Amino acid sequence: MNSRAGAWFGTGPARYIRVMKLLSISPRRVQAAILLLVGLGLASCSTTQGSSYSSSVSNEASAAQAAKKASPPPSPSHSGSSGSSGGSHSSPGPSHYSPSPSSQGSSIFFDLLVAAARYATSGTVIVPSVPAGIVLTIDGSVYAPGSILLPEGSHHVELRGFGYRPWSSTIQVVMGQTQSLSFDLAKAPFALDSVEASPSIFDPTAPGRLGRVLVGFKVSGPGRARVEILDKDGRKVFESEEVALTSPDSRIFWEGTARRGRSLEAGDYRVRVRAEGEDGASLEAETSITLAETRASTTASSLAGFSSGALYAPDARTLPSGHLELAMGGYAVLDPEVSGAARLPLYAGLRLGLPFKTELSASVLNVGYSGYSFGDEANWATGTASLKTQVAGDDIVALSFLLGGTWGGYYSSGAPPSWDGPARFPGYSAGLVLEYDSSLIRLFASIQGEASSYFPGWTAADIDSGAVPGFYAWAYLRAGLDLLLPDFLGSEADLALSVASRTKPFDSSLALTTPLSIGAELHWYLPGSSTVLTVLASGEWAGKTDWYLGGGLGLGFLF
Repeated sequence: MNSRAGAWFGTGPARYIRVMKLLSISPRRVQAAILLLVGLGLASCSTTQGSSYSSSVSNEASAAQAAKKASPPPSPSHSGSSGSSGGSHSSPGPSHYSPSPSSQGSSIFFDLLVAAARYATSGTVIVPSVPAGIVLTIDGSVYAPGSILLPEGSHHVELRGFGYRPWSSTIQVVMGQTQSLSFDLAKAPFALDSVEASPSIFDPTAPGRLGRVLVGFKVSGPGRARVEILDKDGRKVFESEEVALTSPDSRIFWEGTARRGRSLEAGDYRVRVRAEGEDGASLEAETSITLAETRASTTASSLAGFSSGALYAPDARTLPSGHLELAMGGYAVLDPEVSGAARLPLYAGLRLGLPFKTELSASVLNVGYSGYSFGDEANWATGTASLKTQVAGDDIVALSFLLGGTWGGYYSSGAPPSWDGPARFPGYSAGLVLEYDSSLIRLFASIQGEASSYFPGWTAADIDSGAVPGFYAWAYLRAGLDLLLPDFLGSEADLALSVASRTKPFDSSLALTTPLSIGAELHWYLPGSSTVLTVLASGEWAGKTDWYLGGGLGLGFLF
């Protein structure tokens, strides 16, 4: 042994210890070393072309800038030709990049490097099979039972599942060693709690999901349950079918009727849940509920206009707290003077019931112009948000305050649209809504003030004269009627009619001006579902020969 080797090995006990370390190299470390050698070989092969990626990116960036200069933005007056020219120029960039062999080799090298490092410093934990529904988590991440490779060190293991007590433990993983996880899962005692009825006040005559109450409760394990409804004297007026309990959260819908569909009187009722676990334990829990004397909730809305209600007129009712509606749709407004031309409004929105009889609505609208000689120059879009709260009244007469805003404009210029047919002209608004409800028929009317830097019907001449942008305020007068159809194609439906007119800007006159907007909607609540199908029609009238009509479809979901 030469002097250099002897110096490393040392003498006596030191030499023995170092030799034993060399002889005790584990197979795991040998395998990791092989992976590293393979990765290094790939990396060395890739260095001959290592600069090709950066060169490619530089070339792509230069080509993209050149293509941008060679293809000027399309002119609004030649929107048709811009589409064809756009198709003749490819746009180089990451989506067109094909990885070179050098980049592939580098990627494989780094993957192998990470895998080798992880493999060399890890241990194995064998987790046996667990009962169905049990979730295994280690340090907060979900794993499937079996052989699991974990880094050396301390790890927190949990087993949770319906019907079992939670189990947890901390394990120590040793590098290069394999261990089995032992655990003892105990059945959880059957428990029933958190019985809730939502909404706690509801009207069975309201259509669809709004006319049902959701009875929800939590259990700790499998079993079966029934829901009973008791009147103020403690008499059982309704009992549900038995349901199997297969998850912690269970729910049953009640439509507010007695046995065989008989109507119940308005008033207070108790909701009792009787549940029995597989261990034989029988438990019960109660909550209270009120059947409203008249129609206390509201109906579905297309959300095509500024706020919930009818197309051109908001109503005073708000969704019960915690309820949600999603809606979308579109319609075509045909131009009687241009053959084959139409405006095409498309919308989507939501409304959310909040506490204190308050409702939040938000929606977006895109209006396209099809069949016109000016192409898509006039296309525009808006976003709208409104807050409606009932400030006075009861179940028969209600008064609500409405506050909101609309933002958006023409795609080509950003200026607000001139047409206010969809009842959502950009600006800020506030108003009052009065409603009368006779259960089957609702009548509502509102006055709404609007303020904006433009006004409906503005023209290019107004820009040339400097009239816009400026500050303008005007008012809308709106009215609507909603008729409930309790027996329509095996379910319920709503027929809503609405009209709207506006004044001239206040700086010129307080007189009403044309056009008169008219809308009609039919909402059909699909049987036993939260889905609502809508058919709508709209139009404007400004004179004997100055009018148009349109129609379309919508889809909504009530939760």
